[in-house]
Amino acid sequence: MHLFTPTGGLGINTGMDDTANLAWKLAAVLQGWGGPSLPDTYEAERKPVAICNTNIAKGYSQSLGRMIILDGIEDDGKAGDRQRALFSAQLLGTQTYRATLGCFRDTLIRIFARTRSL
Repeated sequence: MHLFTPTGGLGINTGMDDTANLAWKLAAVLQGWGGPSLPDTYEAERKPVAICNTNIAKGYSQSLGRMIILDGIEDDGKAGDRQRALFSAQLLGTQTYRATLGCFRDTLIRIFARTRSL
């Protein structure tokens, strides 16, 4: 099952971040500068991001279905510029941009809180 709408790159970005997170932790343990329980932090750090990104993708997919593609959006000149500006405003009004920033902010707060307690 593909949970992420391909538009927006949320799936591949989540997967790449998951890989990077686990890779540095495993390298730290194998090289002796990370404690043996370091990989145990992976799920606590990454699962909230994956859930958030899944919800963003769902909302994004639903909002795209409600968007109006204006006639003339591909036209040259001022008329096309106006239609593209209207569409951009419509796109910025979707939950995707606001929700993405919220996910990253919340994740950073959780990571910071965890590192302060170590």
